[in-house]
Amino acid sequence: MRRTALAPLVVSLVAGIVFAAGMLAAPAHAAMSRSFSTDGLWIIDPSGRHMVLRGVDVSGAEYTPTNQPLAYSAASFVAIRRQGFNVVRIPIAWALIEPMPGQYDASAIARARQIVGWAGAAGLDVVLDMHQYLWTACFGGLGMPRWTVPNCPATPPTNAVGQEADILPAENALWHSPTLQADFAAMWVRVAKAVGDPPYLLGYDLLNEPGPGFIPNEVFEQQYLAPFYREVGSELRRVNP
Repeated sequence: MRRTALAPLVVSLVAGIVFAAGMLAAPAHAAMSRSFSTDGLWIIDPSGRHMVLRGVDVSGAEYTPTNQPLAYSAASFVAIRRQGFNVVRIPIAWALIEPMPGQYDASAIARARQIVGWAGAAGLDVVLDMHQYLWTACFGGLGMPRWTVPNCPATPPTNAVGQEADILPAENALWHSPTLQADFAAMWVRVAKAVGDPPYLLGYDLLNEPGPGFIPNEVFEQQYLAPFYREVGSELRRVNP
């Protein structure tokens, strides 16, 4: 009954994730190679068991500039583990990692590596999430760099109607630009190389809640989103199979 009740949680966490095969030992985990796989919508642990993920988001790194302290620390992950959780999703943001085209913020990348390490040292598994909310700071949200947004206003809209009117063409720009999609994949590869292949890395949530812009949903998911996931996932697997 418990596994059935938690299935929706697993499904929601698995959607859009490329799973990593962890092969290095870490003090907080069993001293063995940890190789994760999938069985349909389930994640399979190194013992061949279906994993039940009991976890939370640990937000902050996706919107906190690197010259400001995070709202949490290594001790926060220890506290999460003590409460009985076994996995965390850690959101980060493209806007902080690549604030200008081709210019990567080494501090933002180092911070991602540090946070993942904190979680692993506390005995937690990690899903690393490339996050967006309201697509970009241009519209009062976070996630996508301003340079990827063709209609970034000087002043963010202050009402929901104005935000939606601006967000749709911004989303649309990504799905119709092979160049931007390649930039996104290259940025992810930078992060993946820095984070490495620790045994507690379950995988990558490629893009939180990708919006379709003006593309009809039934067209978007098959003709735009699926190829995008395959391409980004392929690039990540070159770094971490």
